[in-house]
Amino acid sequence: MHTDIIDLLQSGDHSALKIVFTRWHKKVYAYFYNKTRNEEAAKDLTQATFLKLWEGREKLSKEYSIEVQLFNKARFIYIDWLRKSAHERRLFNNDELSSEIPMDNSVYMNFDLNQTLNTAINSLPEMRRKVFKLKHIEGYSYREIAEMLGISTKTVDNHLLQAGRQMKKLISSLFLIILLLV
Repeated sequence: MHTDIIDLLQSGDHSALKIVFTRWHKKVYAYFYNKTRNEEAAKDLTQATFLKLWEGREKLSKEYSIEVQLFNKARFIYIDWLRKSAHERRLFNNDELSSEIPMDNSVYMNFDLNQTLNTAINSLPEMRRKVFKLKHIEGYSYREIAEMLGISTKTVDNHLLQAGRQMKKLISSLFLIILLLV
């Protein structure tokens, strides 16, 4: 069934997009609303998700259901939205704080949350990093990750638990260092 709708989408059939939209827009909206607690942001992000699905229709995979691929796109759109929001907050806060912070204080001026997260992710052991990225960046399920990597879902769960603990410690340490330097 899901390959039929994917075939129709790939061929540019607008009615297929309408079917997907009708079936999934409420769940996509609920996903974004639960994340943002903002109706306008949830509406905009939902619209962006379906637009991204349509624009990338030729690259859709028949290996995964349309739901998996749609929510994968939604996750990426949410991550992009978070990055943009964080960047805007940093710009706003930098403007507010610039009169209070000496310009040679490079800790504030160069601190980047994305860089910190990338550092934390890259500090993970190779397999743990792969599992973490597949789950939290690419949006795959435990079962899908287990199949891709040839490990059990329990092992996937263990890797994610350990990755979370390790990243929490590293990020906490980095924030503490920054606070101490200020």
